[in-house]
Amino acid sequence: MSFAGAALSMITSVRNNKRNRKKSLFDQDTKHEKGNFDEFLKKKTSSTQLTELRKQIKRDKQKDRVKAFFLLILISIVMYSIFKLFSSVDF
Repeated sequence: MSFAGAALSMITSVRNNKRNRKKSLFDQDTKHEKGNFDEFLKKKTSSTQLTELRKQIKRDKQKDRVKAFFLLILISIVMYSIFKLFSSVDF
């Protein structure tokens, strides 16, 4: 008699686990149009523009590193002060 309950729960579990599987991108029938990149490939940049672009990217990365460093310092100071505040308070 106890087998019927176990079998019923297995059947319920199998039914609940069944679901519609998503189709992969390869199975879909959508058409994707190619982009026209020819106009971008035709444009040439001079070496001075490339050097200016490299310098700008380096400056931006350096600014980001400085901001991240100061943010890390600020967070550590706040965490230290919170720790000191709660360690000095007696409950």
